[in-house]
Amino acid sequence: MAARKSFGLLVGMLCLWNSLSACGGGGNGGPPVTPSTPTRTPTRTLRPGEPTFTPTRTVPPPSPTPTPTPVEVVPGTRGIVDTVRVAPPGAIVAVPAGVYEPFGLTAADLNGPVRIVADVTGQLTGSAAGEVVVNANGGATAVTLDGVTGVTLEGFTLRSAARAAIEVRDSSDVTLLSLVVRENGRDGVRVLQSSGVRIWNNLLWRNAGAGVALLNSSGIAVVNNTFYGNRGSGVVIGSPDLPSSNVLARNNIFVANAPFGILVDPASTDFDGNFNLNRDGYGNTAAGPNDLNVDPFWLDPNNPDRLRIPGTDDECRGGSAIMDAGDPDTDPELVAILAQRTTQTDNKPDCTGVGCCPPGCFPGSEVECVRVGKVDLGYHYPIR
Repeated sequence: MAARKSFGLLVGMLCLWNSLSACGGGGNGGPPVTPSTPTRTPTRTLRPGEPTFTPTRTVPPPSPTPTPTPVEVVPGTRGIVDTVRVAPPGAIVAVPAGVYEPFGLTAADLNGPVRIVADVTGQLTGSAAGEVVVNANGGATAVTLDGVTGVTLEGFTLRSAARAAIEVRDSSDVTLLSLVVRENGRDGVRVLQSSGVRIWNNLLWRNAGAGVALLNSSGIAVVNNTFYGNRGSGVVIGSPDLPSSNVLARNNIFVANAPFGILVDPASTDFDGNFNLNRDGYGNTAAGPNDLNVDPFWLDPNNPDRLRIPGTDDECRGGSAIMDAGDPDTDPELVAILAQRTTQTDNKPDCTGVGCCPPGCFPGSEVECVRVGKVDLGYHYPIR
């Protein structure tokens, strides 16, 4: 992290402050957008003889896969659990498109760390692209992880649960990644008595309780999620009887949640929130120094597939304040994942890394502007 911060300071020295407003890094190679000015157009003209700069967009490589060949689920009532039980340590369990019944995993079902991936693009299984849905059908949960370690659940749509779409209990080193958690009877995600849980890049949409509830848990990272229309607040950290500690909230979007976007119980400790867009307010905590309270300019938030933003054009016009508004110290593993996904209506990947400046963007000296683009806020959709 220290090296990344030092690099960021060096880049800042290279770009004069009055030129940063013209330097790109937006989600589509456009400039950063301030909350009060959602669009801006660079106006600088190159001096005679000044070289042109054509950026070379680079992004971090995707995370390495644990095994070269995924273990494919054979659809069926117990297909996911049965496949996990025979999967070797470090395996990817790939689940084809379709609708699946609720399932639960305990330590006895695992042979070691496992990554359970909804194959929404069809690339892992060679099947048709489409949603991979776990429909609770009014049962208590869609997915339960009880007493497990080293489980990643990725890409599923979880809906229609009475208590929580996914409940993580007495577990550690769990990653909930790129899930769509929608229209559940109470909480979207509930974490109980667990530690080391990463809640990364999820869409929590119209749940009757909290989008995410963290109870008697610690060491939780809630990063790059979009919370929309949850009726028990966006993220709830602790309760009077079940306080939580050491919770990090970064790069999230909170819109139309009630009563708060972020609610921290007074008994909970060490909450660290920053670089979030929160239109719903704070309970028992203050806004982070880099938080925003602006309209993200979504296409249509009443449709869970259309919480997307307009991309910038070649002249750096358009876009949204969520572009490049993320924490520059976002976990590199997550940055690599988000760089392969999109927040935009034009389906272009989030531009993160060196080369996000548009052609002709210079800081007023002979030194080229090579600003490193930061991640866009909120949930990133798969590119299909």
